[in-house]
Amino acid sequence: FPVTIILLKKQISRLESDLTTMEEMRKENLRLKRLLNFSDDQPFKKVMAQVVGWDSSNEFKVIRLNKGSREGIKVMSPVVTDHGLVGYVYRVTENYSDVLTILDQNNRVDVVVERTRTHGIVEGIFNFKCVLKYITRNEPIEVGDKLITAGVGGIYPKGLKVGMITDISKENFGMTLSIEVMPSVDFHKLEEVLVLIQTDEGVNASAIPVTSSALKESRI
Repeated sequence: FPVTIILLKKQISRLESDLTTMEEMRKENLRLKRLLNFSDDQPFKKVMAQVVGWDSSNEFKVIRLNKGSREGIKVMSPVVTDHGLVGYVYRVTENYSDVLTILDQNNRVDVVVERTRTHGIVEGIFNFKCVLKYITRNEPIEVGDKLITAGVGGIYPKGLKVGMITDISKENFGMTLSIEVMPSVDFHKLEEVLVLIQTDEGVNASAIPVTSSALKESRI
């Protein structure tokens, strides 16, 4: 009788483990399905990749993907999810790609306020947030306004979601506003991404701003 109980406990434990695995597979399939549905709207070659490394200094300013030049990924390829813009590829090897995310201050994104069509530049700051720069005091922008890519600069296609304005304050000097932005992408939960590969010739990697932060490998 005690042996039967032990066997039953082992069987229950195995079944619970199987259920957990199946639930994780279900969640992953849903994420991949959303990415695939999103990709239908983008006129690029698409490569799906997993995040396998991150910036070891602080936050996720640089991430590493498990796909590289072997899959056709090029320097300056935009990286997105179904929620919005992640960043762009700034370094490529045969098997990996390093992405400078919009959380990094070196990654300046030309954006448009969707409601007012006001142009500005989004830069990363800290605590997984960004700032919207070069917006004058007389612009009728509001907390809750959404930002999308402007499609200028030669990196990002037009209309990708970037973030939402969460705070507006007037500078103590000058003619511009201090505007805080929450990215559309939740970088805490970033697992799979989509790399949009342009069909034109690649750009010289030496011209791309990079960060000196080391990349720490992770297990996914």
